[in-house]
Amino acid sequence: MFDEISIPAGTPYEYVGSSPYDEDCVQVEPGEDYLPKMRRELSAYKHQLERIYPHFKGYIRTKWERHDFGKYGELVIYFKKTAPGEPTWEDVVENLPANWDNEALTEIASKNEQATF
Repeated sequence: MFDEISIPAGTPYEYVGSSPYDEDCVQVEPGEDYLPKMRRELSAYKHQLERIYPHFKGYIRTKWERHDFGKYGELVIYFKKTAPGEPTWEDVVENLPANWDNEALTEIASKNEQATF
């Protein structure tokens, strides 16, 4: 499971996107309240990666960036040394899901669920 502790400064990381690579994601929309749905998608994507890689030893966080029209988030994986036989960050980055799984779709559809990440 992904650790939920503070990440040491200087820990290398890799962007893994804001949704599975064959899926559309929420876009920055000036004048629209896009952030709640974006947070749900980011949370659902994080949870989906945790389901796929339950034994991955690393950190996953949302990194918020500024855009001309508003802010947006993407998931990043912070690297941590792994023991032989455990999934590495390369395993995760090179084998990202193409599509949402059913649990992620349910989480995204749930307007009342609090996003966690």
